[in-house]
Amino acid sequence: MKLDLVCRLDRIFASIAKVFMPLFTPAKSRSIPETVKNIVVFKFLGGGSLTLAAPALLALKKRFPEARMLLLSTPGIRANAELLKFFDSVETFSPSSPFAALKTFFKLKKLLFAPDNLVVDLELYSGFSHIISAWISARCYSIGLAQPQEKHFWDKAVYFRESLPMYRLYDELSAAAGGIVSSADTQDFYRLADEKVDRSLLVIAPFCSTLSLRRQWQTQKFAELLNAVLLKRSGLHAIVIGAPEDSAEAEKLCSLLLPQIAHKVESWCGKADFAAAFEALRRAGLFIGVDSAPLHLARLCAVPSVSIWGATSPTHLTREFENYSETLIVADAGCTPCVHRGNAACPFEKSCTAMVKVETVLRAAESLLDNPETGGRGVFHESVERPQ
Repeated sequence: MKLDLVCRLDRIFASIAKVFMPLFTPAKSRSIPETVKNIVVFKFLGGGSLTLAAPALLALKKRFPEARMLLLSTPGIRANAELLKFFDSVETFSPSSPFAALKTFFKLKKLLFAPDNLVVDLELYSGFSHIISAWISARCYSIGLAQPQEKHFWDKAVYFRESLPMYRLYDELSAAAGGIVSSADTQDFYRLADEKVDRSLLVIAPFCSTLSLRRQWQTQKFAELLNAVLLKRSGLHAIVIGAPEDSAEAEKLCSLLLPQIAHKVESWCGKADFAAAFEALRRAGLFIGVDSAPLHLARLCAVPSVSIWGATSPTHLTREFENYSETLIVADAGCTPCVHRGNAACPFEKSCTAMVKVETVLRAAESLLDNPETGGRGVFHESVERPQ
């Protein structure tokens, strides 16, 4: 089912359901239980967003160490969720299979019938998620992300503010349930020991989900970058990671490589599962990619990274980690960032992200290859032509 159709159905169902929700959800004024048996997290779309919320969820695991943590999601982010390694179970449903979805929802409602449970809804833009999470949590404490002025049926809502980074909103959710977020604890949880890191390995993630293709850099430019890096540094090799549906574009990227370095680049898209790609990413000496789940995983694992931004904002989507070296290259077109702000007119082919120069990314990559601990320059803004 296409994403735009799913979003339309979401809005229709949520609008109807909100009329009847007071009949099925009692008035809530409870406090957080001292001990929690199950923590159920709702996140339907966006593996990168779930990864961004990882420190907040780890804080809840630390606050309630005996609790089982479950995730309710759609199949598209299951693999990403399993990589985070702190969910005891992942339950999925498909919008195209309503009866199977209802079976899953009733299963969770039965699990959460006692008050010693906690529901956390991370899905900011889905009214359907809000209705289902509130209905399932009728007997237990619940918190969730909401749009300003939105009517909700949880015990507590954390409202979206444009001035606040998304990770801060996730942290507020965790704090509402007694969690204390620590970026250092998060990177300690995921970081590999130095002796297991392969400094000769580059991991490239050129792709992102259809939530916004404007986040992507051009395939041709990724090929030019690899040609330049691998020609100058003979000891390096690279792996291109992505979803199975990215395999054709990844093969196109590989076909654009120079003959003398083509054997040093391997596409894992459609050939290796997400878990294998994640383990390669954890071992990498350098990660290069766009705003997508692999980037956020690389940052969790403290892998030095170069990331390319434009339509989305690193200020809102990158958590600050201490003693971490990276360069975030932001295309500054005067109209950015635009994703999630109602500007849907800009086609991907003319996106600001795609206008970032190869030379800019190359300089950032070489700096980190030479000095992985200190070579990052933080946020670097590159002026580009405003898309027409």
